[in-house]
Amino acid sequence: NALDQAQPDRLSGDLLGMLHGSRAISHARLGQLDAARSDAQRAVQFRERAVLQEPANVVARDGLVTEAANAGVILLRLGDAPAALAATRVAWAHVQTLARENGPGNKWLENRPRVAQHHGRALLANGLDAEAAQVLPEAVALWQARLADSPATTRATPHHSVVYLGDKFPRRICQLLATPSAASLSAPRP
Repeated sequence: NALDQAQPDRLSGDLLGMLHGSRAISHARLGQLDAARSDAQRAVQFRERAVLQEPANVVARDGLVTEAANAGVILLRLGDAPAALAATRVAWAHVQTLARENGPGNKWLENRPRVAQHHGRALLANGLDAEAAQVLPEAVALWQARLADSPATTRATPHHSVVYLGDKFPRRICQLLATPSAASLSAPRP
């Protein structure tokens, strides 16, 4: 497509990255994973070009975090663990840098657990359990906090977060990482 060929500035890269990223998510939701892969990979390419054009631009770097994390999820669904890991490594590196550079209370501190979940899954899919064990505690903490904030009737046991996380992460990792939080232990039970 002619629009994809022309990218004279960073803004064009951001916009084309967003366009392909949106299409990738739409294709994935429709179960069209091959089309989702294509668009997700194009989104990452455009976002990477935008970052190369303006390395200090926070908007470009934030867009790259989003598109790379989304691409990782799509690639995991397709069973392409090496490509998923490559994508999530990009997202993880940039979200950590943005969180560090932008001080307390910034949005990337809040986004790290979401990216950690996807990066941790990609690490596990590639057999990198030790590295995943360094990343996944952030994701576990996010899910435990969400669980603690949910109505008490949705929690079956103090270890419900371990059961739930077992759907997202292998039990070998969940059992190492998931200790019920003080909030989940003190929450009233039905």
